[in-house]
Amino acid sequence: MSLSRLVLLAGTGVVALIGTGSHASAETSLDLLAPAEWLLDDAAGWRLDGDVLYGRTRLFDGEKTDPEASVFLESQRVVGGDKRIDVEVTFDAGRYLGVYVDYDPETGSGIWMATGHALPADEQEHYVASAYIKTVERGHWVVRATGQLDVIPGASLSLAFTRDGDDYRVWQGDRLVTTYRKPGGYPPGKLQLRLVNAEARISRLSLRADEIGPARPARH
Repeated sequence: MSLSRLVLLAGTGVVALIGTGSHASAETSLDLLAPAEWLLDDAAGWRLDGDVLYGRTRLFDGEKTDPEASVFLESQRVVGGDKRIDVEVTFDAGRYLGVYVDYDPETGSGIWMATGHALPADEQEHYVASAYIKTVERGHWVVRATGQLDVIPGASLSLAFTRDGDDYRVWQGDRLVTTYRKPGGYPPGKLQLRLVNAEARISRLSLRADEIGPARPARH
C-alpha cells in the first residue's frame, strides 16, 4: 500500500479499502487527541485540555541529555506498516518536536523524525531550522537526512511524518522536507512524542496506518 493512494477518512476508527486489485489493503484512521490514546501525566509535562494537547519542558536551554530538557509522551498503541501522522503544532517556546515511529524501547532501535536544530540563518522572529530523520541502533543515534523547515514562533505549523514502504519522510504542509530510505524498514513500535527545550500546543494529531494495535489499559 502506498501513501500516495491514501484517501482522507473522517472520524475515529474508520476502516477503508485502499488501492485496486491485488494491491488493495485495509487502513485505519484515528484521532489521537483523546485521553485513552496516551499515558498522560501532568507532572511529566503533558496534559490534554479539550481538543488541545499541551507539552512543556522544565528547561528551555538545557542539553538534550538533561532529563529536565525533555518530556516524552507514549502512545497506548503499536503502529505498523505504512503510516502517516499529521500534526498541527504551535511552538510558544523553542521549536523541537520529535516523533518516534517503528521504535522499540527495549532494544533502543528504530526511527526518530524531528523538528529543531537551528541553521546559521536563525533569527529571533522567524526560525529557519532543519527537520531531520535519525536512526538508532541499540542506543547509537545517527542523523540520516535533513531538510529546511520554517518555523514562526506563535504561529501554527502543519507537519506530517510518514512511512511509505522503505521511505520515511517529513513534510511541512504539502512540501516534502526530507526523506530517508531504510531497506525493509523497522518492525512496528509504539508511537511516541518528545519535546526538547520547548513549550508547544498540538491542536491536531491524527494517524492513518495499515496496522494499529488495540489501546491498552492505562496504568494506575
